[in-house]
Amino acid sequence: MTVTLTDAREQVRLRLEDDGGNGAWTDAEIDTGLARALDEYGHRYPMEQRAEIVVDQGDTSVDLPNGARSVARVIDPRGRIIPPNAIPLRGTAGSEQGWEVWGDRVEFTRALPEGTLELWYRGPRTFPEDSADPLPVPPDDVSLLALGAVTWCLEQRSVAEWKRGALPARYETVLRRAREEYQAAWRARARQVRTGRMVGTGT
Repeated sequence: MTVTLTDAREQVRLRLEDDGGNGAWTDAEIDTGLARALDEYGHRYPMEQRAEIVVDQGDTSVDLPNGARSVARVIDPRGRIIPPNAIPLRGTAGSEQGWEVWGDRVEFTRALPEGTLELWYRGPRTFPEDSADPLPVPPDDVSLLALGAVTWCLEQRSVAEWKRGALPARYETVLRRAREEYQAAWRARARQVRTGRMVGTGT
């Protein structure tokens, strides 16, 4: 099941008790809140992606894909996994084939054969361009983004209201609860990740 940008907006409006027709927040404002929440999510949990890169015989480096934050695996054109370079104890002469990231490139110890290299990497999560496009997170995590967007929308409105005078006590309570819910959702998400890793290593 996929959750579209429209679905996420509806979740945000529901939590804000906001009417989409004559509501206090526009779609653009809600999208900004969702985008900021997605940026935070993507920083903690980057998107796992694969890229195929054509290399010529003798190449010793390739460009990193745009936005790549880390490389997890490299498979050469012959289908062999290339391990990351270990720290050399004496020198690099005679070293086995390996790779390391240097700047915006992946450098190899030895020349590559001609063909298509496969690169597994972690990169950013891109905000949908269209309302019907899905959000690039697991469906169960869309509610986390919605809570982040709710918090951002309330914070931005609180700044505008604060300029006109003191905030109503109820508004301050609503904003505080939204922040607490958002942080609690992050703690719950972190526990899920840790539990998943523990189960995975025990099987």
